[in-house]
Amino acid sequence: MRYMDEPTAIEPKQPFSIDLQEDFVDKCETWEDIVSLGLVAREYKDKSQWVLGKCALFVETKYGESNTDKYAKEIGVDAKTLQNYRWVVKSYLKDDPEFKPSSKLPFKLYETVATMPKEERTKFLEQADDNNFSIERARVERKKKEGKPIHPAFSLGYCKTHDKWWFVPKVREEWEKSHDLVEAEIIQ
Repeated sequence: MRYMDEPTAIEPKQPFSIDLQEDFVDKCETWEDIVSLGLVAREYKDKSQWVLGKCALFVETKYGESNTDKYAKEIGVDAKTLQNYRWVVKSYLKDDPEFKPSSKLPFKLYETVATMPKEERTKFLEQADDNNFSIERARVERKKKEGKPIHPAFSLGYCKTHDKWWFVPKVREEWEKSHDLVEAEIIQ
């Protein structure tokens, strides 16, 4: 596994710094450049989730759990989101105080397996890293491993308004909001 302090797999021709005051996307000349920029942005996002989780854990330890909501408000982050980041960080640090996440795996994937026992979790993360698991694939693989039923997030439905078949989200209201849907026959 590659860890967060190691360089990205694809290096851009020119180093990118992300300055929101300029259009850094225009600096991309090749596919490798835009992939590199995307990897850097994703790593920044994941690193920020780990940093915010560690900060929230520090606040909890030093100032008490009751101050984490105040901290969230002060930094402009949703309190429940910050509490979740803290919980994920705490889950990994309690088993290994020297834990360093891989920069290849997204924070959300670590969250998906945070409740697993350390040995299982380590093996699962290695498998996810080796096989480039998406978050959804990680969730499915975990359910398979635990013997839980796997329910699709979508069903197939025929929309009479559009006269074609659609993949319909499980929460049907989300689908209806985004379409001029009069009626649909949902096939389960």
